[in-house]
Amino acid sequence: MTEELLSILASRTRRMIANILARREATAEDLAFETGKSIQTIYYHLKVLENAGLISSKEERRGYLIQRRYSWRGENTIFLSPKSRDKLEKIIGDALEFIQGLGIEIRDEEFLKKRIARILSLADGFMGKEKEIASKYRGQLKKIDQLTGNLVINILAIYSLSDKEFERYLNLLKEFRRIVREGINSK
Repeated sequence: MTEELLSILASRTRRMIANILARREATAEDLAFETGKSIQTIYYHLKVLENAGLISSKEERRGYLIQRRYSWRGENTIFLSPKSRDKLEKIIGDALEFIQGLGIEIRDEEFLKKRIARILSLADGFMGKEKEIASKYRGQLKKIDQLTGNLVINILAIYSLSDKEFERYLNLLKEFRRIVREGINSK
Protein backbone atom coordinates (compact mmCIF):
# COMPACT_ATOMS: atom_id res chain seq x y z
CA MET A 1 0.00 0.00 0.00
CA THR A 2 1.16 3.50 -0.73
CA GLU A 3 1.65 6.03 2.06
CA GLU A 4 -1.34 8.01 0.78
CA LEU A 5 -3.58 4.92 0.90
CA LEU A 6 -2.31 4.02 4.37
CA SER A 7 -3.03 7.57 5.48
CA ILE A 8 -6.57 7.41 4.10
CA LEU A 9 -7.26 4.04 5.74
CA ALA A 10 -5.69 5.06 9.04
CA SER A 11 -9.13 6.35 10.03
CA ARG A 12 -11.12 3.67 11.86
CA THR A 13 -14.36 5.06 10.38
CA ARG A 14 -13.01 4.86 6.83
CA ARG A 15 -11.85 1.27 7.45
CA MET A 16 -15.33 0.38 8.71
CA ILE A 17 -16.90 1.97 5.62
CA ALA A 18 -14.39 0.23 3.33
CA ASN A 19 -15.11 -3.16 4.95
CA ILE A 20 -18.84 -2.76 4.41
CA LEU A 21 -18.49 -1.53 0.83
CA ALA A 22 -16.02 -4.30 -0.02
CA ARG A 23 -18.89 -6.71 0.58
CA ARG A 24 -21.94 -4.87 -0.78
CA GLU A 25 -23.33 -1.59 -2.01
CA ALA A 26 -24.74 0.75 0.63
CA THR A 27 -26.25 4.19 1.00
CA ALA A 28 -24.83 6.79 3.37
CA GLU A 29 -27.81 6.12 5.62
CA ASP A 30 -27.03 2.38 5.66
CA LEU A 31 -23.41 3.15 6.56
CA ALA A 32 -24.42 5.57 9.32
CA PHE A 33 -26.69 2.94 10.84
CA GLU A 34 -24.13 0.13 10.64
CA THR A 35 -21.22 2.17 11.96
CA GLY A 36 -23.16 4.17 14.54
CA LYS A 37 -21.75 7.42 13.11
CA SER A 38 -23.65 10.56 12.16
CA ILE A 39 -24.69 11.02 8.54
CA GLN A 40 -22.45 14.12 8.31
CA THR A 41 -19.44 12.08 9.45
CA ILE A 42 -20.23 9.36 6.91
CA TYR A 43 -20.55 11.87 4.06
CA TYR A 44 -17.18 13.38 4.99
CA HIS A 45 -15.44 9.98 4.93
CA LEU A 46 -17.23 8.91 1.74
CA LYS A 47 -15.92 12.04 0.01
CA VAL A 48 -12.35 11.24 1.11
CA LEU A 49 -12.65 7.63 -0.13
CA GLU A 50 -14.29 8.70 -3.39
CA ASN A 51 -11.66 11.40 -4.07
CA ALA A 52 -8.97 8.75 -3.54
CA GLY A 53 -10.67 6.56 -6.17
CA LEU A 54 -11.36 3.76 -3.69
CA ILE A 55 -15.15 3.86 -4.00
CA SER A 56 -17.66 4.81 -6.65
CA SER A 57 -21.25 5.94 -6.42
CA LYS A 58 -24.36 5.93 -8.54
CA GLU A 59 -27.70 7.65 -8.19
CA GLU A 60 -30.95 5.74 -7.98
CA ARG A 61 -34.20 7.59 -8.62
CA ARG A 62 -37.54 6.49 -7.23
CA GLY A 63 -40.13 9.09 -8.04
CA TYR A 64 -38.95 12.30 -6.39
CA LEU A 65 -36.48 10.49 -4.17
CA ILE A 66 -32.85 10.42 -5.30
CA GLN A 67 -30.61 8.04 -3.41
CA ARG A 68 -26.85 7.58 -3.89
CA ARG A 69 -25.43 4.08 -3.53
CA TYR A 70 -21.74 3.58 -2.87
CA SER A 71 -19.60 0.57 -3.75
CA TRP A 72 -15.97 -0.51 -3.37
CA ARG A 73 -13.84 -0.36 -6.49
CA GLY A 74 -11.78 -3.50 -6.85
CA GLU A 75 -11.55 -6.85 -5.13
CA ASN A 76 -12.99 -7.75 -1.76
CA THR A 77 -10.59 -6.55 0.89
CA ILE A 78 -10.82 -6.48 4.64
CA PHE A 79 -9.31 -3.71 6.72
CA LEU A 80 -9.06 -4.97 10.27
CA SER A 81 -7.24 -2.96 12.86
CA PRO A 82 -4.09 -4.76 14.11
CA LYS A 83 -5.83 -5.37 17.46
CA SER A 84 -8.90 -6.95 15.79
CA ARG A 85 -6.74 -9.05 13.46
CA ASP A 86 -4.66 -10.30 16.41
CA LYS A 87 -7.81 -11.18 18.37
CA LEU A 88 -9.34 -13.06 15.42
CA GLU A 89 -6.10 -14.95 14.76
CA LYS A 90 -5.85 -15.83 18.49
CA ILE A 91 -9.37 -17.30 18.46
CA ILE A 92 -8.60 -19.26 15.28
CA GLY A 93 -5.31 -20.44 16.81
CA ASP A 94 -7.15 -21.67 19.90
CA ALA A 95 -9.64 -23.54 17.68
CA LEU A 96 -6.84 -25.15 15.65
CA GLU A 97 -5.02 -26.12 18.85
CA PHE A 98 -8.21 -27.77 20.13
CA ILE A 99 -8.57 -29.65 16.82
CA GLN A 100 -4.96 -30.86 17.14
CA GLY A 101 -5.77 -32.00 20.68
CA LEU A 102 -8.38 -34.28 19.14
CA GLY A 103 -5.54 -36.03 17.31
CA ILE A 104 -6.15 -34.33 13.96
CA GLU A 105 -3.01 -33.08 12.20
CA ILE A 106 -2.90 -29.47 10.96
CA ARG A 107 -0.55 -28.56 8.10
CA ASP A 108 1.22 -25.17 8.39
CA GLU A 109 -0.86 -23.76 11.25
CA GLU A 110 0.23 -20.11 10.80
CA PHE A 111 -0.61 -20.07 7.10
CA LEU A 112 -3.96 -21.76 7.72
CA LYS A 113 -4.77 -19.33 10.54
CA LYS A 114 -4.22 -16.28 8.28
CA ARG A 115 -6.27 -17.75 5.43
CA ILE A 116 -9.14 -18.65 7.74
CA ALA A 117 -9.05 -15.16 9.29
CA ARG A 118 -9.35 -13.57 5.86
CA ILE A 119 -12.29 -15.75 4.82
CA LEU A 120 -14.12 -15.34 8.14
CA SER A 121 -13.65 -11.57 7.99
CA LEU A 122 -15.15 -11.41 4.51
CA ALA A 123 -17.99 -13.80 5.29
CA ASP A 124 -18.84 -11.92 8.47
CA GLY A 125 -19.49 -8.83 6.42
CA PHE A 126 -22.35 -10.50 4.60
CA MET A 127 -23.97 -11.21 7.90
CA GLY A 128 -23.59 -7.61 9.06
CA LYS A 129 -27.30 -7.40 8.38
CA GLU A 130 -27.78 -9.45 11.54
CA LYS A 131 -27.21 -6.33 13.69
CA GLU A 132 -29.83 -4.44 11.74
CA ILE A 133 -32.34 -7.27 12.07
CA ALA A 134 -31.61 -7.80 15.77
CA SER A 135 -32.10 -4.09 16.39
CA LYS A 136 -35.28 -3.88 14.32
CA TYR A 137 -36.95 -6.85 16.06
CA ARG A 138 -35.37 -6.48 19.51
CA GLY A 139 -38.71 -6.39 21.34
CA GLN A 140 -40.13 -9.45 19.62
CA LEU A 141 -36.88 -11.43 19.96
CA LYS A 142 -36.93 -11.01 23.74
CA LYS A 143 -40.05 -13.18 23.82
CA ILE A 144 -38.22 -16.29 22.56
CA ASP A 145 -35.17 -18.21 23.79
CA GLN A 146 -31.71 -17.16 22.59
CA LEU A 147 -31.08 -20.13 20.26
CA THR A 148 -34.39 -19.63 18.49
CA GLY A 149 -33.73 -15.89 18.33
CA ASN A 150 -30.32 -16.48 16.74
CA LEU A 151 -31.89 -18.79 14.17
CA VAL A 152 -34.57 -16.19 13.37
CA ILE A 153 -31.87 -13.55 12.89
CA ASN A 154 -29.83 -15.86 10.62
CA ILE A 155 -32.87 -16.78 8.52
CA LEU A 156 -33.84 -13.14 8.05
CA ALA A 157 -30.23 -12.13 7.27
CA ILE A 158 -29.97 -14.80 4.56
CA TYR A 159 -33.39 -13.80 3.24
CA SER A 160 -32.33 -10.14 3.00
CA LEU A 161 -29.26 -10.87 0.83
CA SER A 162 -29.62 -10.12 -2.87
CA ASP A 163 -28.95 -13.01 -5.27
CA LYS A 164 -25.54 -11.51 -6.06
CA GLU A 165 -24.64 -11.11 -2.36
CA PHE A 166 -25.83 -14.64 -1.61
CA GLU A 167 -23.77 -16.07 -4.49
CA ARG A 168 -20.68 -14.24 -3.18
CA TYR A 169 -21.41 -15.54 0.33
CA LEU A 170 -21.70 -19.13 -0.95
CA ASN A 171 -18.43 -18.74 -2.85
CA LEU A 172 -16.73 -17.61 0.37
CA LEU A 173 -18.09 -20.65 2.19
CA LYS A 174 -16.79 -22.92 -0.59
CA GLU A 175 -13.38 -21.22 -0.34
CA PHE A 176 -13.46 -21.67 3.45
CA ARG A 177 -14.18 -25.39 3.04
CA ARG A 178 -11.37 -25.77 0.48
CA ILE A 179 -8.87 -23.99 2.76
CA VAL A 180 -9.80 -26.14 5.75
CA ARG A 181 -9.64 -29.37 3.74
CA GLU A 182 -6.20 -28.42 2.41
CA GLY A 183 -4.96 -27.47 5.87
CA ILE A 184 -6.09 -30.55 7.80
CA ASN A 185 -4.59 -34.00 7.23
CA SER A 186 -7.22 -36.71 7.12
CA LYS A 187 -6.29 -40.09 8.52
